[in-house]
Amino acid sequence: MTVVPQYLRSCAAMDAGLHKASLSIKEIEIIKLTVSQESGCDYCLAAHTMISKGAGLAEVEILAARHGTPSGSTKSDALSKFVRSAVRTTGTVPANV
Repeated sequence: MTVVPQYLRSCAAMDAGLHKASLSIKEIEIIKLTVSQESGCDYCLAAHTMISKGAGLAEVEILAARHGTPSGSTKSDALSKFVRSAVRTTGTVPANV
């Protein structure tokens, strides 16, 4: 993946928005891991995997966010599923997600 300035600006805007929301650091990293996996960015996956470990996510939670597998947390799984759907549908999330 080639990193272009527009992509970096989009990432910075997403990051700023996430930190304004009432999400925990773990929830933010679940979002970032899911988006990184869906976009296929190896650099982002590596970075957010390390950051997620530092934020206290367990290995099972990290893998679940990346691959859409159960993590043991209904809330985390729902967040990852919603984000995955938003990325795949360019923001048009079905009502049943």
